[in-house]
Amino acid sequence: MRLLRKATKSAEQALGFMAVRRFKPEPILATNGLLKKTGPKTILFAKQFSFQTTVSESLMFDPENAVDAAAFANAFLEKYTAVGFGALSKREVDLLLIHLLQEHLPGFRSMTDFDAALTLRTTKRKIRGLRDEVSFRDASNEVSLNIILRRELTRAEVLPSEHGTVKVQLDDAVLRGYAEKVVRSEFGIVDSSFNSAILQLSGEKFLLLCLTVLTPDECTQVERTLEEFRRDLPGAEGFHGSLFAQLRRAFVSGAGQQAGKLCVSGAMALVTGGASIFLDNVEPLTDAGRGIGEGLQQAWNYFTEDDDAAG
Repeated sequence: MRLLRKATKSAEQALGFMAVRRFKPEPILATNGLLKKTGPKTILFAKQFSFQTTVSESLMFDPENAVDAAAFANAFLEKYTAVGFGALSKREVDLLLIHLLQEHLPGFRSMTDFDAALTLRTTKRKIRGLRDEVSFRDASNEVSLNIILRRELTRAEVLPSEHGTVKVQLDDAVLRGYAEKVVRSEFGIVDSSFNSAILQLSGEKFLLLCLTVLTPDECTQVERTLEEFRRDLPGAEGFHGSLFAQLRRAFVSGAGQQAGKLCVSGAMALVTGGASIFLDNVEPLTDAGRGIGEGLQQAWNYFTEDDDAAG
């Protein structure tokens, strides 16, 4: 019980918001491992241990999230005592808590660094540093990274004064590093000078990222559509290289000075499953989910016809 009391105190000091006030070693009426509201107090059970907490208004685990709270407590006690009491440094305890909050607290993973810092009563910089380290320790494989990156790419912001350029905010250090690696494989340079978490990408770089996150079946759809584009282009038989290289060359040949806008519009069609965005007025995405081929074809028709008219 002395071990549990010390572990509980460590959790309180590291989290701040858990508000554990009194510990009673004697068993309390069992509640099947859930939170049981008893007036101003709440009883929390974790595994074979029982301890009583006074819940403040800042407590993150609401009573309706009792199962998540119990899972968090179980996991913390298991990890904290796994290598021996006192073996974890304060930094390791902080990392453990951030990891467990992201796993068990509904909504915490999607919180901004600012909101998480307010919740945990610390600084935004500290939260970002802890989240980045946890992210690298728990790094996913490329399949998982592509799924997450695809979701973030759909939120890219088209710069109003430069429609062939987009900004993408990637707070997660592993995801940002993965995106930078993809872009550098073809271009060598990634611009994050404005903010380390924000990548500013040309239309071509954005197109490369969007192609990277596609499934094999979606890549096949792009290849079929590319064959349609080639019929409109002289010398298309000379197109060689990766799918990205061939698509980029087709866009440049077909749209000329509008190629950057076509890259952005085409990339949006890829990553959203067929949505269109026409960049002259930065119109919102439309017709999402109709199919990559149709979205690409519409963007192609719009920008190549404009280029023909200008010529």
